[in-house]
This record gives sequence, C-alpha cells and structure tokens, in this order.
Amino acid sequence: MRVEATTSAVLDLQQARPRESTGRAWRLARYGTAAALAVTSLAHIQVAVEHLNEVPYLGVAFYAFVIVTAAGAGSLLVENRAFVWRSMAVVNFAAIVVFVVSRIFGLPGATDDKGDWANSTAITCLVAQGVVVTVAYAVLRHRSRVRDL
Repeated sequence: MRVEATTSAVLDLQQARPRESTGRAWRLARYGTAAALAVTSLAHIQVAVEHLNEVPYLGVAFYAFVIVTAAGAGSLLVENRAFVWRSMAVVNFAAIVVFVVSRIFGLPGATDDKGDWANSTAITCLVAQGVVVTVAYAVLRHRSRVRDL
C-alpha cells in the first residue's frame, strides 16, 4: 500500500513538472513581450517629439503608437487576453511594414529617412517589434492557455 502511494506521488510530481515549466514559459512570454513593448514604446517617444513639428501626422502617429504599446504592455502584465496578443501583433507588424516602406520609398513629407537602414534606435525597435510579433503568434497558436474576451 505504501509503495503504491509513493509511486502515485512520484507520478504526480512528474506530471506536475511540465505544467510548472509551462507556467514559467507563459509568464516569460508575457513579461518578455511586455518588456519588448516598453522598449519600443520608449524609443518612439524620442522620435515622436522630433516629428511632431516637422511632419505633424507622423508625430501624432508615433504618439498613438506609444500609447497603444504602453497600454498593451500594461495589459499583458495584468491579464493574459487573446485580444491584447492579437492587437499587439497587428500594431507591431504594421510598424515594421511602415518602417520598411519609409526606408525604401519614404513617406509623404518625410523622405529624409529613405535609405537609413543603420539607425541604431530603429534596429532596436525592429528587434523588439519582431519579438512581439513572433511571441504573439506562438501564444495565439496555443490559444487554450489564453483567455478570450
């Protein structure tokens, strides 16, 4: 009887370990993505100030991006919602696309960034945005652990 109890306790522990590591992985995904969102949000504040006077629509767009990504980071720290993951993936993917377009063709009223691929702040943002999009995609593929609205 005692051997059976010990065996079942060991099996319970072995089954619990993957759940614990999965829990840690989910927390790492949430907190790591929130950190990446904070990095890209903070980096865009600097750019928003510069562009608000030169090209007002870009300045407003940068400020909107800062607000949305900061709110997304805060939301991920509090709750694990599929809506937040989806919206952060879409917003950051769109930011990557706009960055590439701005470097290839330029944007209306702002062609000074055309061809400027080596900007260190931009590269940092691209890496952070890529992390957000990639992790959000992975999380959403395993939706059973993410609450829907």
